[in-house]
Amino acid sequence: MVTVMDFPIVVQHKNITLKLYNWMGYPKGKAARNVEAFDQSGNLLWVIESLGGHAATDCYTSISSRDRKIHAFNFQGYDCIVDEVSGKVLSSLFTK
Repeated sequence: MVTVMDFPIVVQHKNITLKLYNWMGYPKGKAARNVEAFDQSGNLLWVIESLGGHAATDCYTSISSRDRKIHAFNFQGYDCIVDEVSGKVLSSLFTK
């Protein structure tokens, strides 16, 4: 049985609400910066940094809050640790 994910995927991290949007809704051939962070009042804090690499696959497919860190998994196979203040990628670990 095939299941369809509902977007946006919403994850709480400390006092930040993270939203992951469907990367397929972004222009083809360009990086999809498809994770946004919001404060408790709903104000946009940041949009995730692009990881780089091949633009057509530079998008995020899952997000989580683990070990007090924001993890964003990139389509290219990287588990990225994201700065909760700026949305910049602090580190990335190739997992494929």
